[in-house]
Amino acid sequence: MDVYDELMQLTGFEPGEAKEYKSTLKAGLQKWLVTEDDVRFAITERLPKCWSTNLEGMRKILGCWLKEFIRVVMPTPEETKVCHVLYPQPGMLYLDPIKRADPSIQVGVPDCLATLVGSAYFGVGWKYVEAAEREGAAIEQITCSLNKARYGLHVLGILPRADASLAFHTFCEDAALADQLIHEWDGTRTWTPYRVRDIPFAGDPFDADNINYFAASLKEGHRKAEEWLGIKITDEHRKEAMEILGRGFIEIMSPIWGHMKADPAPLNANDVIYATLPIASALDTGYDDFFKANAILQEELMQMVEKGEGVVPKGTPRVAWRGVHPWGCPWLIPMCHELGLSADSPEAFLFGEFAISNAMDAVGGEEDMYMLMARLLALISVVGTSVDFVYQSTSDHMKEYGMDGLISSTYRPCRAFASHSLMVARMIEQKMGLPCITPDVDIYIDRGDFPKERMKTILETFADVVKKSKAKREGVKQ
Repeated sequence: MDVYDELMQLTGFEPGEAKEYKSTLKAGLQKWLVTEDDVRFAITERLPKCWSTNLEGMRKILGCWLKEFIRVVMPTPEETKVCHVLYPQPGMLYLDPIKRADPSIQVGVPDCLATLVGSAYFGVGWKYVEAAEREGAAIEQITCSLNKARYGLHVLGILPRADASLAFHTFCEDAALADQLIHEWDGTRTWTPYRVRDIPFAGDPFDADNINYFAASLKEGHRKAEEWLGIKITDEHRKEAMEILGRGFIEIMSPIWGHMKADPAPLNANDVIYATLPIASALDTGYDDFFKANAILQEELMQMVEKGEGVVPKGTPRVAWRGVHPWGCPWLIPMCHELGLSADSPEAFLFGEFAISNAMDAVGGEEDMYMLMARLLALISVVGTSVDFVYQSTSDHMKEYGMDGLISSTYRPCRAFASHSLMVARMIEQKMGLPCITPDVDIYIDRGDFPKERMKTILETFADVVKKSKAKREGVKQ
């Protein structure tokens, strides 16, 4: 058994499937610039230490991401055209109708895969970023590693010229410049309704102007896709996409949210984001394997909750994360566990009960796909706009899930994770009386810019403060 066999075993491949897939896996990883040493690093360090690979369902979910990672650079023979969107847009709902209109079109969110798999599994994201920097994506031009990675993937020839690249830059000021560089590099056709709207501090991201703008932009994006790809997106295609999103909420997201209220939590934050994010991303490989893997995981989680089992002991202080993982540095989660903190609540949870209910109601009652997606995009855009809304949803969630502290990371090149993270943390401290830290990290790539030793020192101090704060609050209750 070589490292590729071990990788497939660790990511839930069935024996026959692994034998059939191995040559494609090796070729695909090589194209992503993943070496055998990188694979060895994944199977000995990253995967078993950062995810719950003791659970069959979690292993298979990691395998779904790996298959999609390979598919983007190794399309099936019948796939003749390419259509991409950019993270963090709800790509599944938007790309699924395009795939249904013409199954020969490859759809995907490659920048998401470059970070969620390339960086997080194998630690190679720096290769994409540095290629972009060598070709003009200097820090004074594009400062975000995610945008640099997007450009670098084209510079390196990992991604082909896309026939259609549909982007919605709801809070990113640099992304449009990255689109321009990519277009100039290989001619990728990009449609970008560029708009970063500053909602008032206490503003409502779901106001009519915001929703109508996003809905109109989404509809026009599909019109561009029809023109560039030679397809016709029908009402039936849109209906089927909404049905699969609704299924994802009912069968995956809602049950996991429920399981994560248990003490101890049955999953860590890395697990949660990988088990739920494909519903917001897009899988050219399809969703059958993903739903099957999650069904296995749900059974395992129910048993764990019934037995009172979790990733940490019962009563361990819980901390929520904002904007730091698992974009290339998933090691932060086990580091917290080693220091006696339960890091089980990723940013996807931080929108709170109001936002979750709003999204669920929209899925159940909204017949127009573009209006539904507009609500989801508004939910994304709020990350970099209304600080008051982010505070309210974060604080609601922290109360509901019994959080004892918040790690609200800053990322200086990105306004959504810089000053806003600092403000949200200060509001949590002042209004809820819970300890917070705002470590400065690169949320998309781990290339040694933020040494683990320094982060451990920061987290050691934070863990001590959280434990004392929790003990004091519980003592007052008694």
